[in-house]
Amino acid sequence: MATSQYPFVIFPQGHKLIERFEYDLCTAMIFNLDGTQIKKTVLMLYGENTTIIRYEAFSGGHSVMAMVRPLCAFREHHQLAVENAGLDHNIV
Repeated sequence: MATSQYPFVIFPQGHKLIERFEYDLCTAMIFNLDGTQIKKTVLMLYGENTTIIRYEAFSGGHSVMAMVRPLCAFREHHQLAVENAGLDHNIV
């Protein structure tokens, strides 16, 4: 469900799975994955360096298993990122 823009290309193309967008106190995107709806709600806390992301699955009777792999830039928000070979890319 990810989408990133690079020079001359958008990859992966998770934006094509978005069924609708909601905004109330938080923003939410509803993705449609072959009939299973996944709702991703994002909340950024005012005055804090904190972001809360919540996923909900509405599957219509199917069991759903999710694997979440966070992408963390570890940089100031105005700086560009470069590869850090010293990072451990394994998720525990």
